[in-house]
Amino acid sequence: MLFNSLSYLFLLLVVCILYWTFKKNHSVRNAILIGASFTFYAYWDYRFFSLILISGLIDFFAAQKIHQSQKQSVRKTWLVVSLVVNLGILFFFKYYNFFIDSLSLITPINKGFSTLEIILPLGISFYTFQTIGYTVDVYRKQLAPTSNILSYFCFVSFFPQLVAGPIEKAADLLPQFESKIIFSLDQFKLGLQRVLYGLILKILIADQCAIYVNEIFGFYDEYNGMTIFLGVVLVTIQIYADFSGYCHIAIGSAEMLGIKLTENFRFPLFATSLQQFWHQWHYTLGRWFKEYVYIPLGGNKRLIWSTLITFFISGLWHGASYTFVIWGILHGVALITERYITYRPKPVVGNLLTLGVFSFGLLMFRATSLPQAWNMFKKIIFDSLHFPNILPLVLIAGIVLFVGYEFYCKQNRMLPFQINLPRYPKLFLFASIILLLFLYNNTGKYEFVYFQF
Repeated sequence: MLFNSLSYLFLLLVVCILYWTFKKNHSVRNAILIGASFTFYAYWDYRFFSLILISGLIDFFAAQKIHQSQKQSVRKTWLVVSLVVNLGILFFFKYYNFFIDSLSLITPINKGFSTLEIILPLGISFYTFQTIGYTVDVYRKQLAPTSNILSYFCFVSFFPQLVAGPIEKAADLLPQFESKIIFSLDQFKLGLQRVLYGLILKILIADQCAIYVNEIFGFYDEYNGMTIFLGVVLVTIQIYADFSGYCHIAIGSAEMLGIKLTENFRFPLFATSLQQFWHQWHYTLGRWFKEYVYIPLGGNKRLIWSTLITFFISGLWHGASYTFVIWGILHGVALITERYITYRPKPVVGNLLTLGVFSFGLLMFRATSLPQAWNMFKKIIFDSLHFPNILPLVLIAGIVLFVGYEFYCKQNRMLPFQINLPRYPKLFLFASIILLLFLYNNTGKYEFVYFQF
């Protein structure tokens, strides 16, 4: 079930009505959320519904055992059980074929093993990381586990952020399912505005960019270097609008239910350094890697080692492909280089350099193979004499307006979905937006980019 579909809007409407009707009944309220979340996930493929149950139940009981035991060996055993089960499931569905193919290149030891036709379960990388974080936090004694299994499964499967984040910490999200809630019309309207803004980013910006990105990357041999360069610019805007749009819809949907999720994007397009950029782009994933990978590896005390390994794993997390792995390593090297350079460019120059490094990294990120990425890069360098005629002025103007609007919101310290208008002009604006979204909707043609991770 896609966010940019009538089925999701219908589900959200029904859930809001039932949820606020039974707001005083804690158990019924959470049962409604769990039912909606399982319906949302099963709508895609009910066969993988069992994976969420297995992962969730293992971590629920493992966390209880870790908390109850005073013996470090017992605590560590249950932590290992949680990690082995979760990472084992993730490895099989996401990396088994990649591992077998890679092994065959360097050794004949995999004789007798063959690749399998495996479908990647939706959102497995996101909810797996979230449940692992819960168990590890209990092990570190930073969190007491909940004994309420309904509240726990709300945390594990909350449908707005189930398949692509934000990746929430249990200490932030879990208590919200266990506390009293009060309906706020202002909060509900802000949530609705945010959902609409996310749909605008997805349908009117990301999906329109996708038309040209798919054309340029799919038939790069037919285009000159300047066209490919603009394709790289477009894929940057596409991925940002697509993923931030998803997060706006997720956070807005949760806000309509009185639940607060973490801001995942904090105007990263205007970051003046790579370190700042990765603190503002997909913030919750960066926080997860920092707390559960970077710091345990040694953190700043072992800067080079910790950074390279963390970004290697980050690249692999994004996909079982050498392009993602190299993308992660390149960003790790760039971050290390930046840390050791004493020169600090002025804001505008720093912003352009940061965005340039990220955008060219997306050439590797978006390409389907290493040869394709290399050939496209060579064309940009050696074949950029002719200006392309592929991009319509309407799309370019839309991107300029979008970036300018985001910059205006950043400078004025306001969120981009906040629309301060009188009631009737606002209703007219919302009705017009909804009409435009349905006219331009390409449901089924362009899924959210991060659904594949």
